[in-house]
Amino acid sequence: ANTVARTSWRGLRLSLSERGAPGISVVGIAGRFPGAQDTDAFWESLKHATVAATFLSPDLLRAKGVAEDVINHKDFVPCAYMIEDADKFDHQFFGIGRHEASLMDPQHRIFV
Repeated sequence: ANTVARTSWRGLRLSLSERGAPGISVVGIAGRFPGAQDTDAFWESLKHATVAATFLSPDLLRAKGVAEDVINHKDFVPCAYMIEDADKFDHQFFGIGRHEASLMDPQHRIFV
């Protein structure tokens, strides 16, 4: 069937058939992002070009084991894009041991 593009929610473009029936529907969306706990906050940060970087102090970098020559390098940018509460994980709920959970990539813990 022939399709036409129609602008919809927040400027997203959806393809609709000639009869106006969409081929696919998005009924929900969720996410956590640096500087935004949900998709609405993320959308607002995009609209306002908010920088979500966290700038890290030299003392914190040293405490995390970053070498002094790296900290002082002219091209080093001491920032990170961090998700709030990434360290909060209920390992017992998922049947994962405390030690194994501590070794998991934080992105994996959030995904689970």
